[in-house]
Amino acid sequence: MRCRIALFLLCTAWTPLATAGTLYVPTHEFPTVQAAIDSAASGDTLELAPQVYEENPLIVDKDLCIRTRGGGRAILDASVRAGQDGNTGSALRSVRSHVLIEDLVLRNGVPVPNGAGYWVWGGSVEMRRCLFENNLYGVLVFAPNPGSTRIVDCEFVGNGAGLWSFRSTELVRCRFVNNWVGIRAQDYVQFEDVEVTGCGVGWRWGPELFAPASFLLSGASGRLDRVRVHHNDIDGGIAGIWLEEGPFELRDCESSDNSTDVGPSGLGAVRVTSLLLERVVLRGNSSTGLAFPVGGLFTDRSQVRAVRCQIAANEGVDSGGGVAAIRNSHVELVGCTVQDNRSPLKGGGIYASASHVSLDSVLVAGNSAQGGGAIAIDPGGSVRITRSTLVANTASGAGALYLLEASGVLEQSIVAFNSGSPTLVCAGDLERRCSDVFGNSDTSVCGRDLGGNLAVDPQFCAFDPAHQVYDVRLASTSPLTGVAGCGRLGAAPVGCEGSAVQAATWSTVKSLYR
Repeated sequence: MRCRIALFLLCTAWTPLATAGTLYVPTHEFPTVQAAIDSAASGDTLELAPQVYEENPLIVDKDLCIRTRGGGRAILDASVRAGQDGNTGSALRSVRSHVLIEDLVLRNGVPVPNGAGYWVWGGSVEMRRCLFENNLYGVLVFAPNPGSTRIVDCEFVGNGAGLWSFRSTELVRCRFVNNWVGIRAQDYVQFEDVEVTGCGVGWRWGPELFAPASFLLSGASGRLDRVRVHHNDIDGGIAGIWLEEGPFELRDCESSDNSTDVGPSGLGAVRVTSLLLERVVLRGNSSTGLAFPVGGLFTDRSQVRAVRCQIAANEGVDSGGGVAAIRNSHVELVGCTVQDNRSPLKGGGIYASASHVSLDSVLVAGNSAQGGGAIAIDPGGSVRITRSTLVANTASGAGALYLLEASGVLEQSIVAFNSGSPTLVCAGDLERRCSDVFGNSDTSVCGRDLGGNLAVDPQFCAFDPAHQVYDVRLASTSPLTGVAGCGRLGAAPVGCEGSAVQAATWSTVKSLYR
């Protein structure tokens, strides 16, 4: 709401006034852009011919609209006289004013010390259809007084940092390509249809200026819709999405095929008060670092609710290939898929330490680790597994669930065809009811009999782990349909006729993993 109010006020500043005029550059009267700026009155429009302007610096201290006329783009190039006469090396700088720029290229802002394509010092600004390239900062926004920044249909290419903002920022249909840092923002953010890719590539001023990062929202809150962060390969920085404080809402977003040697490469949440993920995809990320090396979702002292999300084919080098929750985090997964993630230690799919994880209608399939192929819970942690399916996960020990001085609840769930002896390791408490444990590498559950629980073939509609086929809907003939007093069992309802999957011996299942 703060952002929307500020943008309403910002737009009203550009409503044409009876006395507002249009100044054309270059002309005999205004041979340079700065000459037109100096002569303009607040509310005027500057229309630039589509050519290169090697003026430096350009400073705006009044409310103006600056745009290209006649098609094409005017180019503001900061490379001339950089560092001379107190010039900061920026292509454009505005000071405590309302400014709209349209159809411009702002380039070659150099670090002396804060070279930017557009350096915003206070006021509210909007940018439309602009290109920011080869700057220390594509857009650098400071906040000496309240204001907001709106950027629409713009591209950021080959900058040290694409966007670095310390105040409310709205991004709509923008692309960040091959920047050392993609986006770093604070305060309230509202991003829609944003793409960040290729971060961490070599940059001419060297990495010592700041650590590389793809997408960092520190000390921020806000909403992200259809944001895609992908194919970022970073040494010594953050490869995927990193969030701090909050609250945040992410819908229809994706973080995929990112890699880093430092921290999590998919999505990291640190001290986030509330994080809602809806239809978010975390896929194919890998981390080889020593600090929080998690491929998928990493949470530290955060409260997370993930609904209909996909966490797949991620890899870390510690515990938690798909999801890792530490230090009093609470992670709730509803209707999600956690599939084919890998960890060399614990919790190939999901890991928690001194944190609580709950699953409702979740498929955990094809994950692998040394201990707890599907799920591992370390001391002080707990897990509640409801109406979920743990299938075809592998580990040296505890193919499905590993509890170490932790507690768990397994209810209305299916644990089938997992590899790792025993199937469930419980150096802690596990409550079980209305759950089916079948076709695993052994028949023990925490070293004890199943008691009143089930041990029958669930009859999945399609099950072929060798080809990553996990259709865990139940056949109409499944003995798990209509179990008295249990309700629905597993992550999916009845979905096919007849006995779609034959009962399998363990030797048959095991052969699929050779």
